[in-house]
Amino acid sequence: MAVSAGLVASFAGVVYARARSMAHGALEEELRFRSTTLAAMLEVLPGGEVEFEVDRGMLPDFEREGAWLTILDERGKAIVLSPNLAGSPLPSPGPWTAGPGEVAEIDGPGGVPAALLTRSIEAAVEGGPPGGAAPRRFQVLVALDARERDRALADLALFLAATGGGAVLLSLGLGILLARSVLGPVHRMTAEAATLTPEDMERRLRPDTVVKELHRLAETLNSALDRLGEAMARQRRFASDASHELRTPVSVLMANAELLLRRPRSEEEYRMGLRRQLKTAGQMRDVAENLLALARADASADGFARDPLLLDEVAAAAAADFAPLAEEGGVRLEVANGRPVPVTGDPVHLHRLVSNLVSNAVKFTPAGGVVSVRASAEDGEATLTVEDTGPGIAKEHLGRIFDRFYRICDARHQAEGAGLGLAIVDGIVRAHGGRIEVESRPGEGSRFRVRMALRGHGDGGEES
Repeated sequence: MAVSAGLVASFAGVVYARARSMAHGALEEELRFRSTTLAAMLEVLPGGEVEFEVDRGMLPDFEREGAWLTILDERGKAIVLSPNLAGSPLPSPGPWTAGPGEVAEIDGPGGVPAALLTRSIEAAVEGGPPGGAAPRRFQVLVALDARERDRALADLALFLAATGGGAVLLSLGLGILLARSVLGPVHRMTAEAATLTPEDMERRLRPDTVVKELHRLAETLNSALDRLGEAMARQRRFASDASHELRTPVSVLMANAELLLRRPRSEEEYRMGLRRQLKTAGQMRDVAENLLALARADASADGFARDPLLLDEVAAAAAADFAPLAEEGGVRLEVANGRPVPVTGDPVHLHRLVSNLVSNAVKFTPAGGVVSVRASAEDGEATLTVEDTGPGIAKEHLGRIFDRFYRICDARHQAEGAGLGLAIVDGIVRAHGGRIEVESRPGEGSRFRVRMALRGHGDGGEES
């Protein structure tokens, strides 16, 4: 009785902990994306005046309950408040602290449970001379209603408690006479449950691994796993739901147009406004393309082509696209030429993989630095290496750089990208049955190494 109850409680605890982590992670991703987008719209004019490029009326999410926005200047004064805050800013986060910010659980307006993200940013003076006025510091506070998340977790906890209680009552009915015959099957079921992972949510506990009396328990737990699988599928579809992710950039685009049309402006002001419009449109395009790539990688590898190709040629072609950008930034881009590296894969997605790695390396490498790209065959594997002499990556970030929307706080690049490039690389690598490794130390540059099967070595192809 005690053993069975303990096993059921442990499994229910694992299921609940995993669901809770997924739910909190999804809300945190949305908070980080919104705060990053809104922070990019804040600029300081040459006269010191702060301009938030988004008309408050153009952010429908922040007009009704459920989403709140506050922007504080370096003195802690609220310079931007969402209309639904009625003049009362979100709770002060304390002093300005560099970094991506942490998510806190708070009592929001009206006592509504909410998740709050505080993002500390620096904004340079618009159009100011190099080495001029020091950047201004701001804090962007975004809070979202957490009631729906908490209700879902409460329902799951109630469901797990009910099914767990039923399982315990069932085991009590079996009694001591069946204990010996049940322990073995229960251990097998627990071992199989322990092997379930988020990447393999299609697997289920097989009733034939346990005695007949425990079939109902296995079926009940399978039902819970079905619900969890559906929740994970919804999270993955989040990546393909571009309309939701593009809502704020579209509002920004409309707000910029509204701002330009409010009063007559000079030709140069119109040019600057159009350049902002073009930049926002480019961000929208990049987000849409990246989300589509993530959705395809999440769906399965079945949609990827399986063509024979040379990885060294794909790498050289992708790197050549960034030669002008590297030259403009004073970065030397080197592509090593060696023996052909035959692989089987999707040429379009492998080109994107190399492009994302090279783009990051060139963007973060200072003038005078070097970015090298090399494809080779090592120990029966095809290896792609992209190495740079940039600032490197701190140890605390290495474990999260492949997470979606995760961006390392960098004063030079804080407004660029949505944190999807390396997530796409990771998805493409996994879809090709490969793996990616990263080595980096602050001040010493970074090395990304992709390993995948050589054609004819474990991929089902023929040796060329």
